Amino acid sequence: IEDVVGKTDFEIWKNQEDAEYYVSVDKKVMDNNLPELDALQTRIQPNGQFSWIRVSKVPFHDTEGNVIGVIGTYQDVTDQKRNEENILASKERLRKQIETITLLGSQKLYEGGVKEYVEEINSSIASNLDIPRVSVWEFKDGSLRCIDLYNHEEGTHTDGILIGQAEHPIFFDALYKQSFINANPAQIGEFTKELTARYLSAASVTSMLVYPIRIGSKLKGMLTCEHTRTPREW
Repeated sequence: IEDVVGKTDFEIWKNQEDAEYYVSVDKKVMDNNLPELDALQTRIQPNGQFSWIRVSKVPFHDTEGNVIGVIGTYQDVTDQKRNEENILASKERLRKQIETITLLGSQKLYEGGVKEYVEEINSSIASNLDIPRVSVWEFKDGSLRCIDLYNHEEGTHTDGILIGQAEHPIFFDALYKQSFINANPAQIGEFTKELTARYLSAASVTSMLVYPIRIGSKLKGMLTCEHTRTPREW
């Protein structure tokens, strides 16, 4: 506190442009008698680290209501911003990995099946991205048949589950038309609610990310990432 009490912005801030900016903001708040709230600003710390600060300024009045100064608050939100950036990076990594996998999956499906390597793919996605359930399905004879469903918590692989097109027309229509389906919450989602009674409810699936596997315009299957018990934003 002793480092700033009684000093002007030009004495506090080493950078002249920073000082001029703060003076202009203070003047704007005083002239307009209006607050400036939650402005995000960046700073380079003495150790060279990058930081984020949330700044708010409000007019300070005397007993007669005249503006005689400003009251400023500064909140370090660096950790929050880094968490947000990490979440965005994770989403982008997930998108790229799944797009690559669905491309490879479409090629292998065209060659005649993915069972020999899909278990490794599913367990890798689940482990690297902390997803409870990852599965690959093949579309054939009007139904999706599960080639492999990996349960990350149990470390188990299952297969053979069927999802019929006739019983789930809205979901299949989305598979044909959408590049992906992001369902959160999945059990009441526009495209996935048909799956609730026969599939999602029993496994407590709350959020679902589905990537269709296609060759041209022909549906060959899908890859799904499923979160359980609690909601998840993909």
